Amino acid sequence: MAKRETFTAEPPCPGCSKLLDLADTIKEEYVDKLEVVKHIGPCEEFDKYGLTVVPAVVVDGGIKITGVCPSVLPSFQTQPFIRWSDKKNSSKSTGGENVASI
Repeated sequence: MAKRETFTAEPPCPGCSKLLDLADTIKEEYVDKLEVVKHIGPCEEFDKYGLTVVPAVVVDGGIKITGVCPSVLPSFQTQPFIRWSDKKNSSKSTGGENVASI
């Protein structure tokens, strides 16, 4: 199972608020394939990844987004990320090995 961590300020800025909403949407859609963790305000994980700005997104330990909130994508555009995560965690090829989107 892939892990997606969202980092925001406390109180959240407008971009952070949108990213928190997006995290909720993704969590509902991929409940069986993706662990979604929300970090609001200062925390140990913020320092662990060396983050310097929010909002930020970390996927499986790798920083993917900092300083901006991505637009909401239709589910057919988020599928490559799920396929990429499945490939990383299994030996089956799904055709999306080099594509990672949020």
